[in-house]
Amino acid sequence: MQPIIPAPSFPSFSPSTRPKVTAACVRKGSAACGECQRQKTICRLRDKAAACERCIEHRLSCAFDTDQDGRRTPASQQSVEDMRAERDTLVELFQALKNSSDANIAPLLDLIRSKASLGDIRLYLENTRSDRQRQSSISSSLGDQSPAVVENSEHAL
Repeated sequence: MQPIIPAPSFPSFSPSTRPKVTAACVRKGSAACGECQRQKTICRLRDKAAACERCIEHRLSCAFDTDQDGRRTPASQQSVEDMRAERDTLVELFQALKNSSDANIAPLLDLIRSKASLGDIRLYLENTRSDRQRQSSISSSLGDQSPAVVENSEHAL
């Protein structure tokens, strides 16, 4: 049996003279990288590191697939869906402004200038799109009739 030797004594520091230890912040990622998922290990990232500790240690390719994180809250999923719908409305608005004649743009610009909500603008765009589709279906179905018949059928609508 070996004798127990006393532990070395450490110098005592007052709070003001204590040396500052700056260790890199290690955090567990909200989703593991592909390699850590495959090995079912905890994925730890150093502050501002491009790869997790395990991938660095084993020289593996560290890649995160954010689309597979099924733990996103329903609120954030709804927020993403809302932003996509708003983006689609703005793209449709841009296309309407780009492709319409000046006479057709005037009511849309008046609506925008009246500080209408994006929902109101979306409703207007949907209504004008359905009106155009209805007009094109009427004109295509009546395309081979005489102009007098077409005029009478439009008054019936």
